[in-house]
Amino acid sequence: MGDEHDLVRGSLPDEESRGEEKNKKASSSSENGKTFAAKKNACIKLLSGSTDEEIFAGLLLMTKHLPLERCQDELHDFLKAMNGTKFLRKLLVAKNSDTVNADLYKSLSVAVSSSFCANVNCAKEFLSMQETFELIALNKENTVELRTNALDCVIGILRATSTSKNQILNHFKFNQVEDITDPSFSSRLLPLLDLVSLHI
Repeated sequence: MGDEHDLVRGSLPDEESRGEEKNKKASSSSENGKTFAAKKNACIKLLSGSTDEEIFAGLLLMTKHLPLERCQDELHDFLKAMNGTKFLRKLLVAKNSDTVNADLYKSLSVAVSSSFCANVNCAKEFLSMQETFELIALNKENTVELRTNALDCVIGILRATSTSKNQILNHFKFNQVEDITDPSFSSRLLPLLDLVSLHI
């Protein structure tokens, strides 16, 4: 009986072990916090840059290396650092050349915009781009990912102006170029409209 009791006691971490584990977790959390802060500051510095290359690098850092769910309070700072939506508009209208992939620039612009538009404090800044996002979402030649991101932008903008779910649905139906009952069109658009229920 005594041996069994000793075995149970031996299988439990002692106070010293628990303390060491706690310190390791605290140290890891502290390091992660410092890394996040460093990346955030680097992102703001790049977005505030004087060249397109710096701003572009800042956008890539923001989307690829920062957990945007942790950056909600910083998103407005990011937008302010890059002088509002000016650069994102520039990417949207970029033309193909030897050094420019217009489709890539458009995709990045819309993807980044969707992150900003998910934040109610930033979405209103994109109000003047709403029609452009609608056209992208309704264009059947665009990829589903691009159309979905564009739809997210519009939903974010409409949500920021206190628009109801029904108004959002009606807004899209009212502005679409083709009849939503057309199977070839609705088969591509309806899945996007269904996303509304996931975002409200």
